[in-house]
Amino acid sequence: MNKNRLLLTVSIVLLVVVFATLVIGCNSEKEELPQILSIEAEFDKTVQLSVGDVFDTSKINVTAKLSDNTTRPLKTTSQAALEYDLDALELDSMNKLTKEGKFEITVKFSTHETKLEINVAG
Repeated sequence: MNKNRLLLTVSIVLLVVVFATLVIGCNSEKEELPQILSIEAEFDKTVQLSVGDVFDTSKINVTAKLSDNTTRPLKTTSQAALEYDLDALELDSMNKLTKEGKFEITVKFSTHETKLEINVAG
């Protein structure tokens, strides 16, 4: 009876070792996440800006081009990481546009940046 118990214990230990080896061996190659290659920015298709409008960065859609040849929108949690250089715009203290014309702003995410042309009607 002790011999059977010993044989059962050894068998279970061997099974555990073989199973653990298979699991570890199957997961030895970590899947690499795609990296951001560049970003693009554009206004929501419904946006038309005029003098007196409040400039709202939430209407800007920013998309990341990734190393796996896909694109993904930068939204929700990444919105906080987006930076907008609005120095080229003529804005008053209430963030309203004060001058008509074509302007170019810079949109930044991490180490990536892109330019966005903005047309403001009179």
